[in-house]
Amino acid sequence: MSATLTVVTDVVSARYLVEQRDRSASRQAVVNGSFVVSQLTASNEDPQQALATIRLGTGVDAVLRTPALEASSAVGLSLDDVPATLVQATESGQASLERYRTDGVAMVAVGLPLGDDRYYYEISELAGLDTTLRTIALAGFVAALLTTLLGAALGLWATRRALRPLDDMARTATRLASGDLDARAPSTDDPDLAPLSSSFNAMAETLSARIQRDAEFAADVSHELRSPLTTMNASASVLVSRRDQLPDVAQQATDLLVADLARFSSLLEDLLDLARDYQPLEREDLPIFDLSQIVRDELSASWRQDIVTSSGDTRVNADRRRLVRVVANLVQNADVHGGGVTQVLIERRGNAVRLSVSDEGPGVAPADREAVFERFSRGRSAPLRGDAGGTGLGLALVREHVLAHGGATWYEESPSGGARFVVEIPAATS
Repeated sequence: MSATLTVVTDVVSARYLVEQRDRSASRQAVVNGSFVVSQLTASNEDPQQALATIRLGTGVDAVLRTPALEASSAVGLSLDDVPATLVQATESGQASLERYRTDGVAMVAVGLPLGDDRYYYEISELAGLDTTLRTIALAGFVAALLTTLLGAALGLWATRRALRPLDDMARTATRLASGDLDARAPSTDDPDLAPLSSSFNAMAETLSARIQRDAEFAADVSHELRSPLTTMNASASVLVSRRDQLPDVAQQATDLLVADLARFSSLLEDLLDLARDYQPLEREDLPIFDLSQIVRDELSASWRQDIVTSSGDTRVNADRRRLVRVVANLVQNADVHGGGVTQVLIERRGNAVRLSVSDEGPGVAPADREAVFERFSRGRSAPLRGDAGGTGLGLALVREHVLAHGGATWYEESPSGGARFVVEIPAATS
């Protein structure tokens, strides 16, 4: 808008000034032409003297052509210096004006027929007008530039001020998504945004209460089921101790009972784990552990430390219990669904420590690579990955624990063709 306004102003100003200059030149030429006519009618008057008088009084050059002579106000000035088109129009009996340039200098010439085959031509420079137009253009450019910069600065300030409440709300939504259920949008005096902020906070309160009720319900159910499960496990142990005394059908039933009880026990432990409060951890308050050592300790019982590779400083601020659960769940997922772990890699990546667990299974279908991290979801590819009846909570727990540490979890294809689940946690701060 500033540039458009400047261009329009310059064009209008230039046109106005040029038209004013043309009118002024025309009026001056008429006056001077009348003076020349009056001097020519006087007896014994020299036309050259009349033209010199005009040049001395007005500063313009003039050329007079009559049937008897051609006179000019300056030495070397002749009719050849006047544009031919102007001469032709004037000598056809029409007063004419024409702007042109000679040697880079802007000029204006006016031609007047004086009657009796006498023609008067007046030439003046437009250097002053050129300077004025350039000054106006420069001033307009500077004004447009300053106006644009000022407008941009004002617009940026106003936009940031207007969008700051929305930015705060976006950050609050991000905190809610990361598990901080106490996050709330700040209050605002803006009458347009105040209802949105209130509605957002009401939604957050409802969401927090709903999650808390679900967690309490899962915890209550899990605790209530523990007692009968303990009794059932004890009874199953008695049956297992006397398995040889049972008939074949009873032995098979006992084996099925023991397997289902083990799965039931694992499911209850996972539910209790999910029912705990998973607010984001304060990293500064957490002790420092070497993730590589935790992985080796976890795999030492199965004599699989040879598949572990580590590099760099792999220390992290962490809750050791949760890290152990992350490693155990990733390894168990690979054993149950991927045909066994083929490689465990722990490495330093910038300001984070990355843990990658690869298996030798068929991998996970692209459509299921996010779904496998959801609760009770093993994805449509679970049968292809050798599903052995897992609870569907292992990877969901992994993501919950990692998010609590400020990290991230995702799926990659293993170079060997299987699945690779990756965990990244911020490195130790000291």
